[in-house]
Amino acid sequence: PASINHITTPSGFQLVPRRNPARAESSTVPASINHITTPSGTSMTPWNELRTVALVGTERRALPAAASDSAFSALPAELTAEQRALHAAAFLAIARHAGRSAKRAAAPAMRAAGGTSTKERFAPTGAVQLLELMLSGNAGPGKVSDSLLEQWFTRCAETGLILPHRLLVSVLEYATTTTTLRDQARSVLGDRGTWLATQRDKWKWAIAQPTVEEFGTANIDLDDLLQLPGDQRDAHLRAARANDAATGRHLIAETCAKLDAASRARVLACLTNELTADDEELLESALDDRSKNVRITAIELLNAMTSSERAGRLARQLESLVSTSGRLRTTLNVDYPLAPEDGQLRDLPPDGRGMIEQRWFDAIIAGTPLGWWEDTLAMKPARIVRLKSNQPSDLAAAWSVAAMAQHNQPWLEALFDLTKQPVLLPFIGNDAAADAFLASPKERAAQPKQLALLTAVAGPWPLGFSHDVIDWVRFGNDGKGAATRANQTQMLLGDRLNCGAQADLTRWLDQVRDGEHAPLQRCLRNIIQQLSLRTNIDQAFHQHQ
Repeated sequence: PASINHITTPSGFQLVPRRNPARAESSTVPASINHITTPSGTSMTPWNELRTVALVGTERRALPAAASDSAFSALPAELTAEQRALHAAAFLAIARHAGRSAKRAAAPAMRAAGGTSTKERFAPTGAVQLLELMLSGNAGPGKVSDSLLEQWFTRCAETGLILPHRLLVSVLEYATTTTTLRDQARSVLGDRGTWLATQRDKWKWAIAQPTVEEFGTANIDLDDLLQLPGDQRDAHLRAARANDAATGRHLIAETCAKLDAASRARVLACLTNELTADDEELLESALDDRSKNVRITAIELLNAMTSSERAGRLARQLESLVSTSGRLRTTLNVDYPLAPEDGQLRDLPPDGRGMIEQRWFDAIIAGTPLGWWEDTLAMKPARIVRLKSNQPSDLAAAWSVAAMAQHNQPWLEALFDLTKQPVLLPFIGNDAAADAFLASPKERAAQPKQLALLTAVAGPWPLGFSHDVIDWVRFGNDGKGAATRANQTQMLLGDRLNCGAQADLTRWLDQVRDGEHAPLQRCLRNIIQQLSLRTNIDQAFHQHQ
């Protein structure tokens, strides 16, 4: 406030504001203005009003009137303007931190709004103690705590329980900054937690999201759709697309026309649900979009459409490039194309590797239906991928892109059997990933690929496979580099090992208890601690079922 000449800090220092006499008598804000109306027609909140008063000074702007529904109505009238501002700041700061609406409300109404349904049951005491340990950061590094929290929230929701009220704010704050936990945290907030989320803008993510059916059948205006946050807008479009392909496509096209480049790419990706020939016109028009990301998205979607006009264009380009030779053993020859002409550039992805001829080669093969190769060569995928070729690695890479886009299972299996590339594993399955890891060479040179294969095996792992993984970490490459492998896989092992394998790690730890192996001991203890916490979480909720 302009009338305060100095501020004394708790340490005794005095802060003296600098004042410009030339501006002291500048234009002032009329004291009769008690709130500011935004362009949307809504009034500012009491906190924003108070912040404005603090910025311009109480001599130039009056505090809001003490109306019956105002946060300032409880302030004693005998206070000076400066004292009222400081008292209001203290009151509102506490209210904001607690998530309380700044407006005064009758006690019964507040209890009803933030009450708990009689059907809701709280998590058991033992589980809550584990939750407090994780929220305090004492359960291990950040990623470890996040993994354990995800398990805790999932088990709590599966058991039909909710968080105790005293931890609602802590969980809302934690999941606000750790976005990967939001879906799980939302499921255990209960009625009061959902109400609390409406009291602060940064907690709005925790408000229960409409179901797919509600999204898809909601009669929402385009202007209202454009005002939604990006994730809600995209969820509505995907649901509308799933419920009615034509309606969803029309709404996606209208939305794209109103958005910036980054948002257009996200919205166009909402077409992924069961592409049909009717979607081709929209995707073809997107090939001419000014945004690189939009063009990339359109090409990725068109690569999945084996009957599209673009697929036909690229197949015709490929016909003149492919030939075979050899009588006893067929050799597949695929030449590089000439650089694309101006009219063909729209079919070329704006990103890629190598010279333009290489990129055009990749685009033609990735966009050509894989059935074309089977018809042209009269062979099955398992034989085609193993033909002797003049471009073996380039062909395998481009075929892999096509197989993933077209979800062609025979080609995916044949290519993975040939290349063992981890990028194919999400399309193959968990068992194939585990088998590939166990069958991979155990020497040091193969370790990077082994790590990639192991990462692709989703957890929790079966007990037998967990034993095999620990044996690889401990004895792979004749035991050389075991400490390095343990450190590289620490997060993975703690998150995915079967908890029954904890005894293997304990025996290993007992055998390395000397100063020389201190880093390895620390790593093993961390993994054992995480497995123990995972076991305790499961037991805490299992006992409550």
